[in-house]
Amino acid sequence: VGGLLGAYDLTKDNLFLEKAKALVDRLLPAFNTDSGLPASKINLATGGYIYLSWIGFGNLILSEVGSLQLEFSYLSHHLRDPVYGDKALKVFEIINNANPKGVYSAFINMTDGRNNAPLKTISSFGDSFYEYLLKVWLLFGKTKDWIMDMYIAATNDVIENYLYKSTPNSLTMVLERNHGQLTNKMDQMVCFAGAMFGLGAINSNDIDFQKKHLDIAQEITKTCYETHRRSITGLGPEAWVINEESDFVPHNFGYLLRPEPIESIFYMWRLTNDTKYREWGWEIFKAIEKHCRTESGYNGVKDITNPNTEKDDVQQSWFLAETLKYLYLLFCPNDIIPLDKYVFTTEAHPLSIIDNP
Repeated sequence: VGGLLGAYDLTKDNLFLEKAKALVDRLLPAFNTDSGLPASKINLATGGYIYLSWIGFGNLILSEVGSLQLEFSYLSHHLRDPVYGDKALKVFEIINNANPKGVYSAFINMTDGRNNAPLKTISSFGDSFYEYLLKVWLLFGKTKDWIMDMYIAATNDVIENYLYKSTPNSLTMVLERNHGQLTNKMDQMVCFAGAMFGLGAINSNDIDFQKKHLDIAQEITKTCYETHRRSITGLGPEAWVINEESDFVPHNFGYLLRPEPIESIFYMWRLTNDTKYREWGWEIFKAIEKHCRTESGYNGVKDITNPNTEKDDVQQSWFLAETLKYLYLLFCPNDIIPLDKYVFTTEAHPLSIIDNP
């Protein structure tokens, strides 16, 4: 849906808008639940829906139910039909009303949206929910303040309870909490937070908020870059754990062509115009070219500590949609998809900010 809407936005060809509508119309029955929270899976032919058993009966993944709002709201605006945006934004309302503000559980109760798991994280299972709080507020021209209030509460919680300074180099780690206890692991997916904190910073009128959040954005981006720089292959591990002697050590040695470090590097370049960010991006691109490129595409690798590592024989969908796109934009003039005119979906599809929401 995001890809179709992004293509429509850039071309203004109504074919893409029509196809997006056709697809979303087939997704809408997922919202036909007692709570209005969408089911995890839907049969596009029959409209029947099911829930995922592996996360526990009665649970929904926070990032799944919270990663529809940009696309559905944009579609509603351009079709002049509120039904799509209304259904998606109701998800935010339900979760906001059911829980204390801050970082929510990775899994929520499907009947009322309450926190329903001991794991709280802004990484996998949570990530794009928080990203979309900020970006929906931006899409609507900064008019839905109750959504921005949710974002501010969540990022305040992250700053106070989820950030950790490593030793000996004081790298900023974004950790998780399980049963209230801080974990010792960070992964590539949470590297998106550099971009999120930075985007939030430049769109605030509060000078103290701007500085604090931009500083955190740059710190997180540096941490994620360091996981690449310190690797013999120039590729960062999928996950790493805190180590008091060296800041961190790899935990999952694979590299999956993830976009999140590049995403944050791109945002930091656009927000600061500091050329080091282009240098960082170019270093990572060269490492990808050296270790991931094949005759038929690009693969991840299985061990970033081995220069002769075996490839994983998978080109992930996000590599084209996000990783290469953010690398391309990093070296484009800043007026190509400017950040004051567009928001990117969680899969990096550009949508124009609505002038008159």
